[in-house]
Amino acid sequence: MKEKKYLSNPLFIFAGLCVISFLFCNSIASAQAEEDVHEKFRYFKEKYEEEFPKDFETVLQTVLSFIGEQNKCQIMIERVRKNESGLPRGTVRSELCVLAQHPDTAFIYIRKYALDAPFIRGGKWPNFRVQYIFTVNDLGGGKTNVELQTELSGYESHVTVKTHFFQSRGLMEFEAFERIREKLGL
Repeated sequence: MKEKKYLSNPLFIFAGLCVISFLFCNSIASAQAEEDVHEKFRYFKEKYEEEFPKDFETVLQTVLSFIGEQNKCQIMIERVRKNESGLPRGTVRSELCVLAQHPDTAFIYIRKYALDAPFIRGGKWPNFRVQYIFTVNDLGGGKTNVELQTELSGYESHVTVKTHFFQSRGLMEFEAFERIREKLGL
């Protein structure tokens, strides 16, 4: 009979409930953390490219208009050359496009678009910028391939007092291709 006394002990019951609730909450937290990791890498790729069933000139003009419609963004380089096959190949590079120019919003953009947002205790981020680099290749037969690279940067003005560069997590590229598809009517 002494063996069963511990089962009716309120302290034992409380400890058992604590262990069960800890294990349950821990499994929920790990599932949430796994979901957060998946969300962080949801759009991430090694190379951002897309093929469009449109002619080279139409796609190139769409890319140029995409850069032009971005806030405070100008085209720095627009160059068209022939590739080895004799088909046109265009490179379009934007200037640094300022996405946020206020400390309250700049870090929000950094966390949204950068793969690993930096943690600088007491840091103030007065701006966040992006530079788009498009490579437009005519594949022939009315098809065009577009590659996109983005260079993200932000200036931290309080602790490090320097410009920091970030790897994109792919969301900005996804949004750019989505907008280009929309402008092309696809």
